[in-house]
Amino acid sequence: MKTLQPAAGVVARHLATLPAFRGLNASDRERIAAEAFLRMYTRGEALFHVGDPATALLGLVRGSARVLRTRPDGQEKVVHLLTAPVLVAEVPTLTGEALPATAVCGEDCMVVAIPRTVLVDAVRKDPEFALRILAVVFDRLQQLTRALARHGQRNAAARVGAWILARDAPSGVLPAAKKDVADYLGLQPETFSRALAVLRTEGGVEVEGDAFRILDRSALERFLNTHESS
Repeated sequence: MKTLQPAAGVVARHLATLPAFRGLNASDRERIAAEAFLRMYTRGEALFHVGDPATALLGLVRGSARVLRTRPDGQEKVVHLLTAPVLVAEVPTLTGEALPATAVCGEDCMVVAIPRTVLVDAVRKDPEFALRILAVVFDRLQQLTRALARHGQRNAAARVGAWILARDAPSGVLPAAKKDVADYLGLQPETFSRALAVLRTEGGVEVEGDAFRILDRSALERFLNTHESS
């Protein structure tokens, strides 16, 4: 991890890309940015480890990361995939609890770190800002609910297709290695690859390497409707 010393205003511009901070006026963002840190992490480096104290709210402004938890059998499970711009660890930072998982960079990442004291002070002073933080938390909860619904689909291709449709990312690039995306979706890597092949032929999805593109959204939706519970 390397802490940068950017020119004035750079951290504030990065904050403006993050959920919850977009609605702040420029002077409030600049005030928070003045007490925040800009950090660079390399691929494979951990943003934090399970059990670490939540001393800062992290805003991932460049790159992607996977969030891991250890199962009772000792194996790591990918529980979330993060792609910039996104807030990380907002709940434990607000509550002051220890971090419940480990986050590892899937590529080189840039992070804005906002000390917990600064975040708590901003929330106390601006109820609207507090509501925007809650909206981010609620959106994360909805993502988890959708993920659980996908895991309940027995058809692997439908599970992957629903995930692609929900992401519909402009870049069309997988946010992690295929094996990690497969783990997140509860699939074996070979099953994930077969599911992508099915979506290429039947679901209107183009896949090349680690990139995907929805060629025919209607075709993908019809495929999902047909295979929802099969």
